[in-house]
Amino acid sequence: EVENEDGDSICGDLCFMDKGLRSISELSLDSSLHAINLHCNNISKIEAIDHVWNLQHLDLSSNQIDRIEGLNTLTKLCTLNLSCNLITRIEGLEALTNLTRLNLSYNQINDLSGLIPLHGIKHKLRYIDLHSNCIDSIHHLLQCVVGLNFLTNLILEKNGDDNPVCHVPGYRAIMLQTLPQLRILDCKNIFGEPINSSEINSSRLQCLEGLLDNLVSSDSPLNISEDEIIGSMPVVTPPIDEIVPLDQFASPTDTGLTSFISICPSSEP
Repeated sequence: EVENEDGDSICGDLCFMDKGLRSISELSLDSSLHAINLHCNNISKIEAIDHVWNLQHLDLSSNQIDRIEGLNTLTKLCTLNLSCNLITRIEGLEALTNLTRLNLSYNQINDLSGLIPLHGIKHKLRYIDLHSNCIDSIHHLLQCVVGLNFLTNLILEKNGDDNPVCHVPGYRAIMLQTLPQLRILDCKNIFGEPINSSEINSSRLQCLEGLLDNLVSSDSPLNISEDEIIGSMPVVTPPIDEIVPLDQFASPTDTGLTSFISICPSSEP
């Protein structure tokens, strides 16, 4: 159990929100921690966390971080929230083979190249929130996400907060055609119907994702060239239409994270 004078903690979890923390090194982090929430501090660098090998959930949202780094040893990490920071490019995620949920909304990202090493079946990234960034090239976007075989939920626009790429003619049709693994784009299902959080976590979707896992693991032609991407772009005027709070990062059976959430208020910016 971690004990800090001003922080709330339970066994295996640390919640140290809005405490004016300037560096993670100011904390004494036990290697047995499963979840850390440092939302809304003044942290500028991801450091002094590489020894927390059992960490599964990390929330560093609403800080001053400008680079994704220092995560290579956190191979058990499942959810990572770096929303509301100063990040301009995605990088430093190659070692996170168990990462399934990534929130990078409300940053300044225009370079997604760091997603390319996550292509294939070794990485299991299912959910990415990138709304409110600076992504402007649909070619670059597709090149970086097309090989994320398990990606079923991608957010580039939410409640009117979007990326420049969302205004490309035919954006939604292009995305859904090129990324057949997607089940949800910008909080709408493939039929354009709004999806709420309870539906996202429903067992029905879990079954669909399980089926997708089997299909991708066997034989899937998801690695396509940029020429094929460009050649398959129809011109349609799309309807474009959800930072997920920490409680949305947990599946209904994730009791460890649920207990962690119970002592921390929502970290949604």
